Amino acid sequence: MEKYKPKETDLVGVIKGYLMALIKNNTQFDESTKAKLIESLGTNHYDTRFDVSRFIEEANRYAVYEWKKQNMELAELWKKTAVESAKISETPHTVANAVVEEFKKQFVLA
Repeated sequence: MEKYKPKETDLVGVIKGYLMALIKNNTQFDESTKAKLIESLGTNHYDTRFDVSRFIEEANRYAVYEWKKQNMELAELWKKTAVESAKISETPHTVANAVVEEFKKQFVLA
């Protein structure tokens, strides 16, 4: 199952919600001006139930998920490189160990 992937409309909805609240609670504008300002925010649909405090947490969680997935794919590629390199050598363990050490040097301990 793929993790939650934040959408742009989630954040846009929160920003619009904050702007609407600021406009509605403003005592300097008359009702006509408030209506025009709210109308200028646009009418595109967004989910008003969205919680911005969760957005950052979920966006970070998704980024970590993607990072781990890419690292796993990279490790698999290096594993295949080690196996294929070892196939053409008389000392396969030496070649495989060299590939693993190079991987560690470039990606793990860097």
